[in-house]
Amino acid sequence: MRVRYPLPLPELILAAVDALTAKNAPSNKSPISTHIEASYGHVVKINSTLLGVHLKAMLNTGKLVLVNNNYMRPPPPSPPIQSPSSSSDDDDDDVSTSHNSKTSSSTSTSSSKAATDSKANPIANENPSSTENESFHLLNADDKAKEIKGIQTMTVNILESSKDYVLFCDVPGLTKADVQVTVEDAKTLVIQSIGDRKRKREEEGCKYIRLEKEVSPKFKRKFLLPTDSNLAAISAKCENGLLTVSVEKLPPQPQAKTFDVNIS
Repeated sequence: MRVRYPLPLPELILAAVDALTAKNAPSNKSPISTHIEASYGHVVKINSTLLGVHLKAMLNTGKLVLVNNNYMRPPPPSPPIQSPSSSSDDDDDDVSTSHNSKTSSSTSTSSSKAATDSKANPIANENPSSTENESFHLLNADDKAKEIKGIQTMTVNILESSKDYVLFCDVPGLTKADVQVTVEDAKTLVIQSIGDRKRKREEEGCKYIRLEKEVSPKFKRKFLLPTDSNLAAISAKCENGLLTVSVEKLPPQPQAKTFDVNIS
């Protein structure tokens, strides 16, 4: 019988990091895996490849930091420094002016931060109300009604390097024969299930009492490819419940040169 994780793997990782840090014990990949397995009487077996993928994703999202080869929680942000009031008589006016200023500043800062995050992280601002979002966002407004209800059950992490984009998709219990990866209209990456997959029959006297890490028998997700994607160099592999899709980048276009023209 296949044993399911009692909690999502990122939560197990954070709990292990907290416990190891509290004991001043090493908290790199191996101790984290050992601690998780020991916490559940070694009935939970951690997939080393999947653990590495989640650790890398948690570093990229800021949930963890790497200090001296140990994974740790990031330090809490420093509290803002407040300047003392210059006069008690002007407190009411200062509060009103400060509130209006902060409201305006907050709106401007939020808009600026949203624009910055959108460029820095292509999956940070997925907007369910839009038909076609930015690079690697889920396309879901017009297609949502047509697609299967289990569309959100396949979780995806996306890693960008200088050479490529890599999508890590959790597909527990699936093989390459159960998944199809295609490109539509030379701009949309589609990942969907194929065939009529059914859950493996439970052994006699055993039954599942909780199923958190299992994708829907039918799912379909669409992602808008970045403009620098090389459509001729997209590859995928599926092993140990993890589908990895690699999209190579096109070489950067040479910048236009400026030169003088002699006037006769």
